[in-house]
Order: sequence, then C-alpha cells, then structure tokens
Amino acid sequence: PSTEIYVIEGNANSLPQSIYNDSLCGVYSLNRTELSVNGLVKYKSASMVNDAKEEVAKSSNSLNSAPGRVKLTGGGEGLPMKPVDDDELMLISFRRSIGEDLGITIGIQEKSVTQGYARDIYVKRVMVGSQVERLGLLGEGDIIREVNGIPIDSPETLQEQMAKSPDTVTMKIIPVHKDSKIKSQLYVRALFTYEPEKDKLLPCKEAGLRFQCYDILQVLNQSDPNWWQARHYESNDHAALIPSDNLQERRKALIQSVPEANSFNYRFFKGLVNTQKTKKTKVIFSAKDFEAYTSKNVCVYEEVALISGFQRPVICLLGASGVGRQTLRDMLIEDNPDRYDLAIPYTSRERLPGEEDGVDFFFENAKKMRNGYQRNHFIEFGEADGAYYGTKLKTLRRIAASGKTCLLDCSPPAVARIRTAEFMPYVVFIAAPSTNCMKAMYEYGRSMGFTEAWKRDEDFRRTLEQSQDIERNYRHLFDKIVICDNIEVTFARLKEILDDLLEKPQWVPAKWLY
Repeated sequence: PSTEIYVIEGNANSLPQSIYNDSLCGVYSLNRTELSVNGLVKYKSASMVNDAKEEVAKSSNSLNSAPGRVKLTGGGEGLPMKPVDDDELMLISFRRSIGEDLGITIGIQEKSVTQGYARDIYVKRVMVGSQVERLGLLGEGDIIREVNGIPIDSPETLQEQMAKSPDTVTMKIIPVHKDSKIKSQLYVRALFTYEPEKDKLLPCKEAGLRFQCYDILQVLNQSDPNWWQARHYESNDHAALIPSDNLQERRKALIQSVPEANSFNYRFFKGLVNTQKTKKTKVIFSAKDFEAYTSKNVCVYEEVALISGFQRPVICLLGASGVGRQTLRDMLIEDNPDRYDLAIPYTSRERLPGEEDGVDFFFENAKKMRNGYQRNHFIEFGEADGAYYGTKLKTLRRIAASGKTCLLDCSPPAVARIRTAEFMPYVVFIAAPSTNCMKAMYEYGRSMGFTEAWKRDEDFRRTLEQSQDIERNYRHLFDKIVICDNIEVTFARLKEILDDLLEKPQWVPAKWLY
C-alpha cells in the first residue's frame, strides 16, 4: 500500500513551521506514525504546541511494543527502510534555487521483506515546469534514501533536510522511473469552477490549481488517469493538479440529474411562434437532439485553439422567456443591418392579412414541413395550435453566403445541433437579473409605452428560475454570459462583445479546425 502525503518545498525554514502553517499536507494514513503527523497538521496556533507534542508522545508510546519498529532519524518510531545493495543506488546532485519549491509530492510505500515490513519514501509526482522536472534528475517512483548524507526514513526528515540544505543538494536515490516525454500539450476551456482546497479526492491540496469556469488552461501532462498537470494560459508558473476529464465527469454525473424533457421546450418554442396566446404546444424531437440534451451534464473540459478574429456565420442568443433577448436581437439588426440578418422561421399555418412570404414567415404546407423535419432540415421544429413552426438550416446557410451574420434566438438543443465547423456559432447567454430588477425594468417599459403586456410577480420569479435552470444545464454551450439588468447598457455591452470578434483573437473548439 502507498499514500501520497506531502508537498516538499525547497524554501521551508523548518519542519515545525511547515507543520503549523499547513504546508505539510496529510491525507489517508496507513499507520499510527502518519496519524500523529496528520494530527499535527490540524494545530495552527502556537498555544496548542504542547497538546500536539502530547499526541505525538502517545502515538510513539503505543509503538514501543510493535514488532519491526525502529527509531526514525527525524524522531519517533516507524518501519525501517528496506535494505538495498550499493549498486542499486545512484548519486545525484543539483543546485537549489532559493525561494523556489522543488515541485514534487512524496509518498510512503510499505513493502514486505524477509525481516517483516519496510517502507520507502518515494517520489509520487513531479510537477511539470518545476525545478526537479527541468533538471530531469528525479522521476516518479524514484526512492529517496539519503539527502546530504542523512538517511531519509520519513517525510519529516526529508522536509527538514531540504530546509537545512545549502545551495547544493546531494541525494542517494534508487532510480525506478523511465525517461518519458510529456504525452500531450493542449489547451482546454474549463466548464466548471474548481477550488482545490475543497476537493476531498485531491491527494495534496497545495498541489491543486484553482480556476474559474471558462478559464483557458494549458494541459501539460495527462499520464495520470485521475489528475492532470496544467497551468493557466500565458502563466509562467509550474504545473499544478486539476481533475482529469474522466474523474470530473464521473463525479459530476453522480451529483447532477437531468431535468424533465418537457420542462424547457415550451418556453423556447413560444419565442419561435412569436405569439402572445398559444393554446397548445407540441415540440418534436429527433434522436440527435435528445442525445445532445442528455449528454450535456457530463462535459467538463473542451479542447480549444486560438485563431485570429473573424466574422462568425451565426450569433446565438440564449435566455429565458421574457429576459429581453428578442429585443436585443432587434436592436442589433437595427443598429447594423449590413452586418446582421434574422433567421425567418417556416410555418404551415395560413397567411394572415398583411403578412408577406419571406418577410414574416416562409409559408409551406404541412406535408412538406413534416418531410423536411424527417430529413433533418430543421434546427428547431414544433407544433402550435395545429400548425408547424421551425427554422431551417438552409436559412442560416443563405445568410452566411450573403456575407452577413445570422442572429438566432433559439433553444440550447438547437445550438448543440449547429455547433459545428460549418456554422461556428458564438453563443451569448442573456441571464436574468434579480426579480426586483426585472420588475423595475418592466414598470419603466410600461410607463414609456414600450410594452402593453401585463406581468405579475410570479412571472418574474418564473423567468429567474428558468434562467438559472438554463445556465446550470447548458453553460458548456456558452461563450459569454451577459446579465440583462438594463436594456441599453446590456445592448452596449453586447455590441462591444460582438465587435471584438472581428478584431481580437478567439478561442474556438479545436474540432472545428481538424
């Protein structure tokens, strides 16, 4: 058995100081000696030192009668080091950079030997970009036997000797690792926020990398199936640990549940129909849409690549019903009609007086629309009041071919369908503000004659709940989140974001470029 328990720092002043500052990181312990070290880690106040010493003494006394125990170099008792021949040892020497951590984590491995049990202090992990990794003298699995002539039989001894070491450090090790190159270097967009100090599975909290959702990370090593080594984009720091996609997806799948399919379709389709009163709505799904919906909950990282600014063929505005995305869409088109165009939907209902084909809707008979749906011609398709409504892929292609950008306010499943190299959509989520803010915006709009709709407090609460539900379940589709707490300010912010797409470099899914 083995356990990873310490981050070894090259700039520590002393072992006791490291213990009381929590720079030693104890985790799952294998014996009483390690338990006593874990106990010390909990004591952060100098006034509690005596209690800590008493705990160590109690643990040491309980070991006196244990067979196979010896006095450790750093104090206390424990299993002896495994005997080895001199020809197994290798001498390494390097100059230590003052103020820089070595960048390794240490494990204790107990092994069965002829005399009973013995233990080794070994290198559990080497952080990419650290001093040790750059020198290439130590590797994962190497057993550390001596530092500057002092036998290393406990992590405490190793930490103490590194603190006392002069500029040059000499080690005797048993090399067991094989030279290996970093398996891959890639950039990913994080789709969740990670706080290593709260991760109970992380072997050592100090080795973890904190990041926010949508941060760009450079992954430097993926050799461990559970913990990758990464750093922030354009950071010069050495690598730190993040959960691998496999570990985080399994963890996320255990704590999240998929909402009922009917819980979101009506409100999105209602915007497509563009009517105030809808008696009955039926939304039809394809297997492809349903697969995209049900798989959304386990996406944690997305591989990305940085490219020059360009005009996106499609801009998607997502948001809850009543949050203002249609108003923002119309404001964008009015502000720059040469750049933006609207995806006009298709319908099978009868044309009303004053409506023009190709302006208000594209009018088709029900049979033709049904056949189009079965052939996957639509990105969204549904039925309301006995008529079909939908948006066709060819509408997006026609707008892109004209040199304009299609503005699309649609549902998340529709975004998942067109999130391809052909359409390269930029997705902006229009998030709802607080209910009080929405109510103030609504009352101002009524006073100015912008709307005649009547809304209650229940409508504002429903909008906020829908907005939170969309963000929770579909945030992996978003490129940007904008809170609509003032329509003019939000429009200015949205316009700035979309203008930057033309000039500034952009991170896009790497699969679009392959």
